[in-house]
Amino acid sequence: MRIVIFILLSGWSSLLFATDYYVGGAGAADSNPGTASQPFLTVQKAASVAKAGDVVNIRAGVYRETVTPAQSGVTFQSAEGAVISGLSQVTGPWTLHSGNIYK
Repeated sequence: MRIVIFILLSGWSSLLFATDYYVGGAGAADSNPGTASQPFLTVQKAASVAKAGDVVNIRAGVYRETVTPAQSGVTFQSAEGAVISGLSQVTGPWTLHSGNIYK
């Protein structure tokens, strides 16, 4: 009986000690602790520290990065206006190559 209770309690422990992390906004830096007042700069930083049961809150903004979570069971939720894109932003002038093709 004690083993069953221990197993049940250990399964709930990740939910009891879950952490909310924040990404983006004023003063964001990956050296921050990821709190609401000191958010991470990148989604990947939050994904690398979050554990099962944790919630990553992504504030509005464009995040040009590939995200690989370190663990499963993490919830990622975003504010309206948050965009995560693996595409790199192209800067510089575009020139017409041919027809509707630019380079």
